[in-house]
Amino acid sequence: MQTIIKLSDVTKSFEALDVLDKINIEIKKNSFVSIIGPSGCGKSTIFKLLTKLNLEYSGDIHIYGHRIQDYEGKVGYMPQKDLLLPWKSIYANVTLPLTIKRDHSVSEDEIDNLIELFGLKGFEKSFPHQLSGGMRQRAALLRTMLMGEEILLLDEPFGAIDSINRLKLQKWLLKVFEKTHKTIMFITHDIDEAILLSNQVYVLSDRPATVVEKLDIEFSQPRDEQLLTTENFNYYKQTILNILNR
Repeated sequence: MQTIIKLSDVTKSFEALDVLDKINIEIKKNSFVSIIGPSGCGKSTIFKLLTKLNLEYSGDIHIYGHRIQDYEGKVGYMPQKDLLLPWKSIYANVTLPLTIKRDHSVSEDEIDNLIELFGLKGFEKSFPHQLSGGMRQRAALLRTMLMGEEILLLDEPFGAIDSINRLKLQKWLLKVFEKTHKTIMFITHDIDEAILLSNQVYVLSDRPATVVEKLDIEFSQPRDEQLLTTENFNYYKQTILNILNR
């Protein structure tokens, strides 16, 4: 399977603060990869490097085989907060990337189908303050997907959602992943979430972050919440807990 993203010995500091220490990560096409580690260890810094928000580092980063400095494409990036524009309708918010790029390649029927897939049908004329937190997160993710990029970087998109609705969003995201075949990097502090969603989990150490372990999560698709009570799921969870508590 094709390698889409590769970080090789990536080291990053902010003045006297060492954040990343020789990070090695490899992401295959159409995979779902989670990054988990202690708060403040540098997970979001990796996303800032991949989105070129910061390019001061040592080591190598390649996307589609190109050095990131030479890579002319973009990645879809969704930060922790939904950042929906409060004065625009949900429809206007999610189609904002198409409006900015003046992209007419996505038909109204395709947009309508995506709005239904993302569970937003009937709320197109609503404003962000009229929607639940979970619906706003779905709208933000649809907007990210309509950027048209193969790679999606999702930085704790469900971090502020209660546990019941969080599970609903996880199940929904699995369905979206199965249907859209995107390549997803996902930051989370939730071990259960990482195992349920991912093909691979990278476990980072405390700052300066290193990759302590890479786990292959060998559950077939489609997945659902029944996995949460299986012996294999508990094995992966205990393994990650043991790694984090070293």
